[in-house]
Amino acid sequence: MGWAVSIPTALLGSRKKRADSRAVADWLLEQAGTRPLGAVVSLDTLAWGGLIPSRQPGNSLPEALGHLETLRQLKRDHPDLRLLAFSSIQRVSRDDDDGEEPDYYRLHGHAIFRRSAFEHRAAAGALQAGEAEELERLRRQIPAEVWADQLAIRQRTAAVNLAALDLVQDGVLDALVLNQDDTTEWGLNVMHRRRLEREVAHRRLGERVLVYPGADEVAQALIARLATQVVGRRPRVSTFWSARRGPEVVTAYEDRPLADLVGVHLAAAGAVQVPSGAGPELWLGVNAPSRAQGQGGAAFALAGSHTLSAQEVEWLEAGEAPVAGLDRSLTAFRATLGALLDSGARVSLADVAHVNGADDELMSGLAADGALPRLAGYGGWNTAGNALGSAVALGCLAALGAASRPLELAVAARIVDDWLYQARTRTRLLLRPDLKPLGLGGFVPAARIGEVEGAAREMVNADLRAHGLAYELTRLSFPWQRVFEIDYDLRPAGGRA
Repeated sequence: MGWAVSIPTALLGSRKKRADSRAVADWLLEQAGTRPLGAVVSLDTLAWGGLIPSRQPGNSLPEALGHLETLRQLKRDHPDLRLLAFSSIQRVSRDDDDGEEPDYYRLHGHAIFRRSAFEHRAAAGALQAGEAEELERLRRQIPAEVWADQLAIRQRTAAVNLAALDLVQDGVLDALVLNQDDTTEWGLNVMHRRRLEREVAHRRLGERVLVYPGADEVAQALIARLATQVVGRRPRVSTFWSARRGPEVVTAYEDRPLADLVGVHLAAAGAVQVPSGAGPELWLGVNAPSRAQGQGGAAFALAGSHTLSAQEVEWLEAGEAPVAGLDRSLTAFRATLGALLDSGARVSLADVAHVNGADDELMSGLAADGALPRLAGYGGWNTAGNALGSAVALGCLAALGAASRPLELAVAARIVDDWLYQARTRTRLLLRPDLKPLGLGGFVPAARIGEVEGAAREMVNADLRAHGLAYELTRLSFPWQRVFEIDYDLRPAGGRA
């Protein structure tokens, strides 16, 4: 299964810059004429020009719905084309940060998040002591025009979610994921998710529509699902865990226990979860926290010879405390993973003990064991949903017979990004006195971009060599001028094929 994937990269936007949705629609129609196996479509890009542009004021709903009509034309002209799509449920960001949100989030972001949760709790009759008073204070604090704009944005994106259900009901889309971007258990976004779940049940679309927490990884899951349709079978997957209580943990940006999250991500990728004795084709190892997720890079900062203040050490240790527990053993987890690999089993690793980066202790140990190059999949980036979705998708593609060299490079790319960059290199950068004030979302001054990018590439390559991983970065850049995310070119070390 050596597929080629076509992406209209030149037509896509960047952060708040919209993609050319009309050009993307024309590209889809043109590509369909080449008789592809199928198409995975981001409705956020097709409708709004991207996920982040969908969150901005002033978008036109009629234009967005008009762009979706392209899919009806696509299906009319190519009725046998498999069409899979995803449409994001508008998130409620929790920070005073306008990097990906409307400008007013810089002043009112956290207040909007708090009010969103309390409005939901009030509607459910679930306000607790003191929360009614705080809700009234937030209603006075947030300017009326700001709150009205937030509601208008949500009404527009909700209309696209519902239009996507129409496309499934009318036989245009073969599968749809309504993914809930960065969520918790309360909020306007959760209210809308429940409305969508009721609508899916009412229309009897549950076999073709999934509603669950996720965002950036969903395209990977649907590529795996497309592969199951083409190959004609569903990979059988069993799980093993680093922590006994791990399946019960509700992670930082999700709304349900990890065990339930695993189940829905497997379903999205077209896989089926089976008991360990039922002949699984793939083992999914879940590195979970004991009680709550920590922050990626914290363990690396604490373990290294970094200059930290007493206050920083206290803060980092407090964040790491709920990750550990008597029920959690990385030694035993590594031993199980190694034994499975030695038996010839396929193993993919979902590294979700932390947000925004891998578990450095686990990954350093697996590198010493020689296990990393033998993994069928890996994910340890950003949210638990992001990491889990990547690990599931890569593992399922391996089980379905993906070509070995491209798969090895894809797994290596995740290890480089999620562990060596996010957990280690980015931590080193943010501990530098000149960069520390930026935090994860701050923008690197334009005059210093080249210098910081070069330093980051050297750090990653040094770690690749130190851990015996036979790859090298030939390029690394900050596409959004901040250290949170990177773009890079990765190749086997020494230029080997």
